[in-house]
Amino acid sequence: MNIIHQIGTAVRCMRLELQMTSQELATLADVSPTTLSTLENGRRTDISLDVAERICDTVGIEITLAFRGQAKPLTLPQNTQQRVRRRS
Repeated sequence: MNIIHQIGTAVRCMRLELQMTSQELATLADVSPTTLSTLENGRRTDISLDVAERICDTVGIEITLAFRGQAKPLTLPQNTQQRVRRRS
């Protein structure tokens, strides 16, 4: 299972747990309903990090980066996180 499929599965599970419709989530995350549907149903082969982050943030999922063999996820320094957020 690739990372995009894993994100889609997690988003669908959280959306259902939050009792949200796909249309509600698409609207709140500012993405098209088609984008959300193809992501959740495993038909999406690519997605920008910006779109993935907006969708995940809306349902409370955090995307983290970990290097293979690393025991814990990579955490950016606080000042770097703030610079990245300002660009959004």
